[in-house]
Amino acid sequence: MLTDGEGSTFHDGSGATVGGELTFSPPINLKSFQVVGRYSSTHGTNQCSSLRLRAVSATGATLWDETTNLLSTTWSSWKTLSPNAMDVAKLDIVSRPSSCFPSFRDITTGAPPCP
Repeated sequence: MLTDGEGSTFHDGSGATVGGELTFSPPINLKSFQVVGRYSSTHGTNQCSSLRLRAVSATGATLWDETTNLLSTTWSSWKTLSPNAMDVAKLDIVSRPSSCFPSFRDITTGAPPCP
């Protein structure tokens, strides 16, 4: 499970295993969020060359799946991802390099986009 991080962020708390997740109860309509390839503002190494994230419904269905490169991110320059997925129960870290400890913030929810 992801834990509270610096400021209003969440990060892979143990930094030891893949499998961190943010759980939403009740499920949310996930419009966007920001992610950075660092554990904290003082963490000097960013090894997040291939971070795979997945938004999952309460029934376990994959609603969104993306692999992204965070090497160019810094604590003052986060990457915005926009799943625009409805009824998201959790956001999973599916895979990452062993030295990649991402942080998340600015989770935006709301009505789904118009078709």
